[in-house]
Amino acid sequence: MPASLIFAAALAAWGPVAPIAETETGPAHEGPVPTAAVPPEPPAVAKTTIDRSAAPSLLAARSPLPPPPRTPTYKRWQFWVIAGGAFAFAVGVTVAVTRPGPQPYSGNVTPYLVSFH
Repeated sequence: MPASLIFAAALAAWGPVAPIAETETGPAHEGPVPTAAVPPEPPAVAKTTIDRSAAPSLLAARSPLPPPPRTPTYKRWQFWVIAGGAFAFAVGVTVAVTRPGPQPYSGNVTPYLVSFH
């Protein structure tokens, strides 16, 4: 698959690009950048109160149970089926590759030549 098609599919899945944010005075990157920027003052922190009436119900809520322990891989039947299949395949390939090919018939008496006279 050509790389250009993969790149086009990735761009299509990513979606459209968001436009550049504009400020009240114009585009964000138009004009010179100020050299000594003054940081804005942080907003005033409002004093908050905590509603303690909900606290007992939050403390009494139970956490979800942990997941049950997972069975080790070597105790699963799928593992042994795959391992046995791989072993049988390896034995079959080894037997097939190491067997000598058929030898041509060379007669059955010394000097093991087939003659027609």
